[in-house]
Amino acid sequence: MLYLHSLSHLTPKAAEVESVPLIREIKQKVGYPLTEQKLKEHLSQFFIIEDDLNKMELSLLLVEPTLELVAKLAEEKNVLHEPASLVRAKQVLDEMPSALDKNIQFAKEIAAWQEGFIKEAVQVFDALPRVSTPEEKIAFNNKFNEFFQMILRTQEFTFSFWDVVHEAHVSHINGLLESLNKGFLFHYTLEEELKKLEFEQIRRRIPAERLEEVEKIRKNVMAIKTGINRSYQVNKRMVDLAVYLYSYIKWLSHPPL
Repeated sequence: MLYLHSLSHLTPKAAEVESVPLIREIKQKVGYPLTEQKLKEHLSQFFIIEDDLNKMELSLLLVEPTLELVAKLAEEKNVLHEPASLVRAKQVLDEMPSALDKNIQFAKEIAAWQEGFIKEAVQVFDALPRVSTPEEKIAFNNKFNEFFQMILRTQEFTFSFWDVVHEAHVSHINGLLESLNKGFLFHYTLEEELKKLEFEQIRRRIPAERLEEVEKIRKNVMAIKTGINRSYQVNKRMVDLAVYLYSYIKWLSHPPL
């Protein structure tokens, strides 16, 4: 997409702008009359696949045990660790379960719906150029609204993202992993701060078992990040699919000759 770079950017006006090059693409790659196979090949890039669900579900499973590891370190009040960083890690991880769970439910609903959707879409798209009466137009409009409500989670032409994974979750989990890579759970001495030492330099003074504890947290967060990023990609795919459907409707509302 040229202009839709976040979940909140979807509006009818944005879809109208994006549809111009997409209609050219549809004419070249799909053409008219449509077939189920051609439409599926063109839109399958937006489909939910098993790997999407696997990564999201693994991410959700890892959040709670990772929170427990962070809590255990915080309870120790060990001088090796940075209390404020442990609090921040907990805050970020606490944001994830509800959004992940909602995203998994949403993705499963789309996965169950998408094959039947292609069959329905071919039928209504193929008939759309011949629609003429007001009654037919209302019926087709209702069917298209069903499609959009399913993939956008709302009756408005905008994606309802507040309770699923969105940009803030992605930013926060990416930031947490970046900080863990820099050893932010460990306390830096004043001398180390003044010398601007890298974590690779200060880790030499930290006992191996303490490093292993934090490394386990880091690896878990890396896997959680993968699931969060995939959840966001799933949601962005639905936004993009909505624009493609808008483009099909705009094209086929006039005889595609």
